[in-house]
Amino acid sequence: MLPFTLRQLEVFRAIARQGGVTHATKRLGVSQSAASMALAELERALGRRLFNRTGRSMALNDEGRRLLAQAEALLDAAGDIVAATREEAGEVSGKLALGCSTTIAGYTLPPRLASLLERHPGIEPELRVANTEGVLRLVHRGEVDIGLVEGEVDAHGLETREWLPDEIVAVCSPSDPFAAGRRVTAKALAKRRWLMREGGSGTYDTVMEELGRRGEQPEQTRVFGDTEAIKGGVRAGLGLAWVSLSAVREELEDGRLARVNAPFSIRRRLRILMLPARRRSALVRTALEWLDAEAGRGA
Repeated sequence: MLPFTLRQLEVFRAIARQGGVTHATKRLGVSQSAASMALAELERALGRRLFNRTGRSMALNDEGRRLLAQAEALLDAAGDIVAATREEAGEVSGKLALGCSTTIAGYTLPPRLASLLERHPGIEPELRVANTEGVLRLVHRGEVDIGLVEGEVDAHGLETREWLPDEIVAVCSPSDPFAAGRRVTAKALAKRRWLMREGGSGTYDTVMEELGRRGEQPEQTRVFGDTEAIKGGVRAGLGLAWVSLSAVREELEDGRLARVNAPFSIRRRLRILMLPARRRSALVRTALEWLDAEAGRGA
């Protein structure tokens, strides 16, 4: 009989990925005391410590690093057994944790979830929303199954693939002189005040990189850390903004915002991020098939 359980290995893996008990409990849905007890029982069963502890931070020691690779393989195999049973019964179910950057979570993904849930009602999507840098951290720590982000990212150590195309457009208040529809020069745009997302946002990084390449970065900016706040500020005449077309489509159609006839627009690709894995669960494979199908339908 094994001196430890798969659940203890799950707890160990979560703590190893996330650097402490507190973050691991959020992923596992257990109390801190239960997670701490499971780890203590595992270490006692193996007769060795698996982490170096500094305050609340925990880093794998040599023994822990060796065990993690073995635990990953064992847990993957156990997951395959469960997945195969469910697939034989025609079921794909479970909680699907998606890490989404703000624009994707607010405007791109929700209308597309219906097709997934209609076909697989047993799937329970859970959206974790952060800026692009935040989503990268969620994926690296294993807190989400799949990350969806905007534009180019430094995804070292992750598996990445392109998803949907996206266009970033300049918008202004309907009462703004730039709303008249005449072509506006890049130099004239640079002299206006712009409402921007914070650094670390995929939209901010994409816009600033493109404007820097063109040598026309804005002279005045104000940071509004939320797309809805930016749209409200633009409607109130506080400045102009570069935003994803998906985020302002309705406002452009009903006249609450106007599109600036800029000399260029900014195009990018939304991206899928995942931890590398030899095998993926039926749930994650199903989610990837759904995302691929949505990409085939276009933006």
